[in-house]
Parts: sequence; structure tokens; C-alpha cells
Amino acid sequence: PDVWTFNTLINILTKNDDVPGAELVLEGMLKKGIAPNLKTFARMAVAYRESNNSEKIVELHILVQRFNVPPSLNLFALIAKAMLETTKVDQAPDLIHSMRTNDSMPPLDLVFDLLNETLKQRQEPKR
Repeated sequence: PDVWTFNTLINILTKNDDVPGAELVLEGMLKKGIAPNLKTFARMAVAYRESNNSEKIVELHILVQRFNVPPSLNLFALIAKAMLETTKVDQAPDLIHSMRTNDSMPPLDLVFDLLNETLKQRQEPKR
């Protein structure tokens, strides 16, 4: 099997609301040493969004970085919104940098929201 085969399986499973099944396919893909691509990550992000699982979208960003996949504007927006919803913005500067270096400028209001939340968290005293 190749990335296309795995993406087809993920697409079918997520369209049938079987996100856990799609996660198993993604895990199998990684175990076989097949690198996910932008379509893999975009489909998983949309599935997580549709199932209201922002935490998983933020976790997905780690894989996107690990495989050095430049995110599309849509994937960027899903990840950025998930970071804001979960207030897990520690990776926001990396995400913004990735978008800049790949000539994919996201909506400025989204960038400002991410930066504001990041600054707010950095200014809060640690407990």
C-alpha cells in the first residue's frame, strides 16, 4: 500500500463518521513507514473538527511538523482555531513561521488572535 491507498481508507472512514477507524489507519500508515501528506492531515483535521475534537487537531499539528508538511490555508485555519479553542498556543509561533516560509499568509485576524493569546499566556504568572 502507498499513501494514496491509506488516504482513500481515511477518507472513506471519516466520511462515515468513523474517526477512531481512521486513526487506526493513520497509525498503521506510520508503523509501515509511509509518510502522511497534506491530504492525510487535512482530512483528519476536518474529521476532528466535525466531531468537535479540537484537542486532536492541536496534536495533529505535531505530526504535520514532524513530517515537514507545509500546511494549506485551510489546514492552518483549522489548527489555529483549535489552538485558540483549547488555549494551547505554545506551538502558534511555529505554525505562523511555517505559513510565512511557505508563502501562505493566513487571515491576519487569526494571526493576531494567536499572537494575543500567546502573549497573554506568557505574561500570566506560573503557578
